[in-house]
Amino acid sequence: MKIAIVGLGYFGSAISEELLKAGHTVYGIVRDESKPSALKLKEELGLNIVKGSLNEPEAFKDVLLDCDVLINTAQDGQNPSAGSRSIVEAFINAAEESNEKKIVVFTSGCLVYGDQGENTDLLSETSEYEVPDIFKWRVEDENTIISSDKIKGIVLRPGYVYGRSGSYIGCWFNANKNNKQVIPLSGNNYWPTINVEDLARAYRAVIEQADQSSGKIFNLVSHNNTLLEIATASAKSSGFNGEIEHNNNPESLWDKIFAWNIPLDGSLVTNTIDFQYTGKGFIESNQEFHDSWLEAQN
Repeated sequence: MKIAIVGLGYFGSAISEELLKAGHTVYGIVRDESKPSALKLKEELGLNIVKGSLNEPEAFKDVLLDCDVLINTAQDGQNPSAGSRSIVEAFINAAEESNEKKIVVFTSGCLVYGDQGENTDLLSETSEYEVPDIFKWRVEDENTIISSDKIKGIVLRPGYVYGRSGSYIGCWFNANKNNKQVIPLSGNNYWPTINVEDLARAYRAVIEQADQSSGKIFNLVSHNNTLLEIATASAKSSGFNGEIEHNNNPESLWDKIFAWNIPLDGSLVTNTIDFQYTGKGFIESNQEFHDSWLEAQN
């Protein structure tokens, strides 16, 4: 299949690599054509690099019209809701204009569930929950994708992703460098997690089995660990042997979000299509993930 993927950051690079190795033709849409990850994939696996950004989809409209599958993994840091809305509309318009029911994969995330307080029961995709105001735009775009009859829409909600360069979870590997490890509140809140290799395979699986996965929302979560477990293991792997400190009055937005309790069930995708989580867990293989994260920083 011909696949267009907008964004070749942490998620996009891993997903593109998986799709290219599976024999698909992939067009990576990036703002900077000299992006090292894009050039590496072009040289080693034949990625087609296309210049473009979320807010100017007209620049790569021809690619969208020509491709069978459209994926977005990018986010506008200044105005995420506007960037997301722009690309969602561009994807649906491309399907309508080409008179082809394209497969469209929308990347959402676990944060739409918000803080579950003291609840430790795993939430599924159909559980009742209150969407935080700051992520309501994301759920609105999810609904647009799932409800459109012009596309085969699929929504994926990954947990915190680890492996390779690390994403948000990599911040806990800085303990030795900072000579401290500080977490918000008690750290007894659950973080849903997924290995980046499982993430990439899941994207390929839902695309290749779109007849079963379209019209559905899937959590992508293989493990649930407390933040205290994650921070403690990461500190040890970094060489820091001091006590974990607790910030009992988190003020920044991300400190508050990191204290959210989000226990999630990721089994729907494995029960719906031919896919299983096989990646190593973050806690049991923490030293390995620390070393790969550290290598990526250099």
